[in-house]
Amino acid sequence: MKYVPFLKAKQNEIRALSLLSKERIKEIIPFFDIPRPNKISQSEIVNNVLSARKSMGMAQEFHPFWFYLDVFDIPSGINVGGVPFYQFVLNEFSDYSVIPVIGLDREPEHLQSVLNTLGDKAYLAIRLVDEDLLSFNITKNKLEKLFSQFNGDISFDLILDCRIVNEQNYEAMANNCSSFLNRCDELDSVQDIIVTSSSITSPISELIDPQSSCTFTRYENSLWDKLDFISQKDVIYGDYTVVSPEYSDVNIPVEIMRNVQCPKIIYTQLDVAFGVRGGALKTHGDYQFYDLAKEVLNCGLYRGKHFSNGDDYIERVANRTLTKKVKGGVIVTTCGSPSKWIETTVNCHISFIIDNI
Repeated sequence: MKYVPFLKAKQNEIRALSLLSKERIKEIIPFFDIPRPNKISQSEIVNNVLSARKSMGMAQEFHPFWFYLDVFDIPSGINVGGVPFYQFVLNEFSDYSVIPVIGLDREPEHLQSVLNTLGDKAYLAIRLVDEDLLSFNITKNKLEKLFSQFNGDISFDLILDCRIVNEQNYEAMANNCSSFLNRCDELDSVQDIIVTSSSITSPISELIDPQSSCTFTRYENSLWDKLDFISQKDVIYGDYTVVSPEYSDVNIPVEIMRNVQCPKIIYTQLDVAFGVRGGALKTHGDYQFYDLAKEVLNCGLYRGKHFSNGDDYIERVANRTLTKKVKGGVIVTTCGSPSKWIETTVNCHISFIIDNI
């Protein structure tokens, strides 16, 4: 394993994996979070789980792969049919090669869900957040209490989840991670350690204005480059691809969504990314991706149509050669939907990171 992409368990982000080459997908273990719905309710959350399971089943038919699965963004205290939510999730995904995820401050029901469904699993992951990295001694004590809940045959991966990083905080986060990593050899039960972060904000307007483009620093790579540690453990690069780990606090009614939603494309390299946004769909229309794709082709970062499935899609849209069949069998050009473009750019990003990290 050389890279862990952190994704939301949505159809488009899961499909981005199924479009990877067999050679590339062997190099990763993706990490999925069950997505939080716009309206928090048991039925909406359950629907998200069932939708994710269906999409995962289709992706696994292409290339079976292991993956981490967490419910970090879902409020605690939810039960489904009298079963704790995470246990319900693990049961739904029991046909696949899942690595469950626990944390230091999760509800007791979360840990119990893992214990109830553990079976013969040999691997678990523990997700640490920024405050867990401030004192190794305190965190070590908490980790050892967690380890004691399981038999000695279980190996643990540690996730150092730095969430959003920027110019103001990436150096401090790198220093905290480095200090922590320097002592991780004291944790005999830990196998691999993944360091992950993102420079993609939510809302995206904090990074890219509507009807504009910019090249911005990928501080997740800046953090990674600044890590300075000595460890016998394998320390693996992770990031949140082109999607923010955070959710916007603004709840926009569906009926006015088109008034404010602007199409966007984020195209990444290691140190920088190019972002371009259009105008509101209601006033500027549904076909802005033709022009946005052309801007990506001309941004100076584009790698060519043969690099990945996603890169091929970008070029075909930019050149208006991408077609689809509509009612009556008529063939028309298409530029895709916002969801399709997340799939496309996630595929581009993962392909590039695998080849270059």
